[in-house]
Amino acid sequence: MKSTILATAGWAIAILVLCQGAVGQQKTPEKAPAANAATTKPTIAGLWQAESASVSPGERDEQTLSGSEQICNATVSEKQFTLRVGDEILAEMTYVLDTKKSPWTIDLKSKDGALLGICSRDGNTLKICANDAAKGRPAAFSNDAGLVLALKQFHPSALCVINADGSGLKRLLSRNDFTRLGSPDWSRDGRRIAFDGWKSLYGEEVAQVHLLTCNVDGSGFKDLGEGCMPSWSPDGRQLTFSAAGADQGVYLMNADGSNRRCIDPSGTDSEWSPKRNEIAYIVNEGGSAHLCIYDVATKQRRSLLEDRYPWIRSGMCWSPEGDWLALVGVGGRVEIAAVSARGEKAGFKVVLPSPASPKVGKINCTVSWGGSGKEILLSAQRKGDAEMLLYLLDVDGKRPPQRFNGYPATWGSADTAWSSDLKKVVFTASPP
Repeated sequence: MKSTILATAGWAIAILVLCQGAVGQQKTPEKAPAANAATTKPTIAGLWQAESASVSPGERDEQTLSGSEQICNATVSEKQFTLRVGDEILAEMTYVLDTKKSPWTIDLKSKDGALLGICSRDGNTLKICANDAAKGRPAAFSNDAGLVLALKQFHPSALCVINADGSGLKRLLSRNDFTRLGSPDWSRDGRRIAFDGWKSLYGEEVAQVHLLTCNVDGSGFKDLGEGCMPSWSPDGRQLTFSAAGADQGVYLMNADGSNRRCIDPSGTDSEWSPKRNEIAYIVNEGGSAHLCIYDVATKQRRSLLEDRYPWIRSGMCWSPEGDWLALVGVGGRVEIAAVSARGEKAGFKVVLPSPASPKVGKINCTVSWGGSGKEILLSAQRKGDAEMLLYLLDVDGKRPPQRFNGYPATWGSADTAWSSDLKKVVFTASPP
């Protein structure tokens, strides 16, 4: 689609309406200062989504930049201010903010000229009014200014790690492009993490999710293309994953994203055994759910669980020794259950609800088996909880769920995975 060029006397800005095309690599914004109430100065750094945004170029009519088909957003570091519609850059500007004045003043410069403006921040909301330098700084907030932005702070997902005892919480990665992350999986050697994400701030939906990987310290980020819910092979050379749409099903590929091939077009939520060359996955069809095992060497499939639930949610996991699988089944009620890797006749038990915890409450679909080897970690909201919190479930159902120490009470739901040595947990959440 064509770009609309809006020009003031000394400033030009290209409004690039959302269009089909390749998305360039996005830079991670500069880190803001550590959050310390005693030392942190006022700032507008962060990711912002426009509730309203417009430009009034000269005597022409006002042009609206935000709407249902074109989402305007801003990435702001301590020195750089970048405006986008979707993933297309409108303008890249440096800025100087003076918070000692009332209202705050903001001076923006781009290769096309300069803007003089005022701004105010009230918690998670930010308002900016600016004019071309030739017209002078606005005296008050008004829709008559050349540039008017009403922004709300956007909290992207973060990939984090925490020790099993709740210590050492650390953010590994957060991006200004893939702003929604989920489904982490730790490679067996502990060196790489696979996860999925999509560009929600740019208007993408979950159906446009991509497979992503990085090193355990957050470096070495890679986009492996479309897909979701990745799981590493025991040797770390391959990944299994799910796809949606016309190419739906369970797939295998090399760890670099090459050599994709489908193993079952009816399956979803595949998880590689930590001990054997076998892949578990779910088939939900015709009101009946099946938990299946695929032998990668023989390409044979067998069923562990049939017709017990009308639906099995995505987000299941293997036990550390690969002899059980935990899942979330939906029938007359929502249950967290465990089934033997030899089939339900060899072993099946309901973990939650249990006599020790008869009320399930709200739960996330993703479960991960770890802790002492007899615990399942998941996000849940029990009576009295203001947010979703991380809980450890006793697989035998003898103890009520226990809070996972160290997880912030305000971070909400998280997708989790244990390291193979059970000493650390990687998770994705949206910290406020």
